[in-house]
Amino acid sequence: MSVVRKVAVLVEGDFKIGMGHLYRCLSIGAELYDRGVDVTFFIPSNDVCISFCERNKVQYETFATTNFEQVNIVKSAIKAKLCCFNGVLIDLIEEHYRNFNFLTENLNLFILTITLFEFSKIGRYERLSFYPFCESLGYDSLEGVSGKIFIYSGPDFMTFSENVVMASDNNGRSENCELNVLISMGGSDPESFTVKALEALKQVKLKFKVNVVCGSANLNKNKVIDLLENSTLDFKYHENINYLPQLMIESDLAIINGGLTRYELTLVGTPYIALSLHLKQFDITEKLTSRTGDVNLGIGAEVNINTLSHTITKLLENYPLRKNIRENQKCIFDGGGVNRIVDLIIKQLDYEKN
Repeated sequence: MSVVRKVAVLVEGDFKIGMGHLYRCLSIGAELYDRGVDVTFFIPSNDVCISFCERNKVQYETFATTNFEQVNIVKSAIKAKLCCFNGVLIDLIEEHYRNFNFLTENLNLFILTITLFEFSKIGRYERLSFYPFCESLGYDSLEGVSGKIFIYSGPDFMTFSENVVMASDNNGRSENCELNVLISMGGSDPESFTVKALEALKQVKLKFKVNVVCGSANLNKNKVIDLLENSTLDFKYHENINYLPQLMIESDLAIINGGLTRYELTLVGTPYIALSLHLKQFDITEKLTSRTGDVNLGIGAEVNINTLSHTITKLLENYPLRKNIRENQKCIFDGGGVNRIVDLIIKQLDYEKN
């Protein structure tokens, strides 16, 4: 009789850090499940994480904390729940990742991590690490506190949902299409960039339609709806949707705030303007846009509406520029990251079992 392989996914999300970690793990967890692995998400007890797991029918358990900034109070509970798993996938911000180094204590766990924001070499305790990005780290291993860590980095390991991968097989927008603009600021939009983008679009002297997407954790959606209903924009409003990739295909330009959306638009081949939440996000986005030609406009709170409106107009008026951006985008990712990651996880799980 075959032994059931069990993987715990330690992941978080909230209004401050967004939902990118959750979405990335959803894709990996689904593929693991399809290959016969028993997957359970372990999340902090906050409304964002819980509603995400329930909406996506994810098997999950919670800990008595709203985030993983302080884990000492739930340390014993975490160790007790994870002791029956073969491995744990950790997808947290770097500061919170460090709080879980106790997982190496008296637990026979295969620990792996995935991170997008930064990768510090200091104090790392996992056995396998993934760093999906548009460029590699330049090294494939390092010595950690528990021995050698194998590292897989670069565009081959960028993760996408199955819907986004399917949407990437498209021929792009033609010059004769009616102009469509997409606004999507992720699950929470903590700085209300959707409102800023709409105010900028109101100044654009071109004919276009706009699709506005608000996530489940967007606290400003009532303000967005009110602004739309009292404007002359030709709009459609969308909330908590599962067809965002289709809207990407149908768009000539997207206005976003970074996160996973910038990588998804790159795979699909839709030019975008990015408004960053902070300097770290800006620097990461710059590494991608320097290769594609997409616009990394700045820290969103510091970008004025006139500048944003002018940038939107420039891109909408220039089809050859948008076509060139798309051609650059389509050279970055191939959409196979989830399968590559899961192949390596299962290979290591089988090795540890034997």
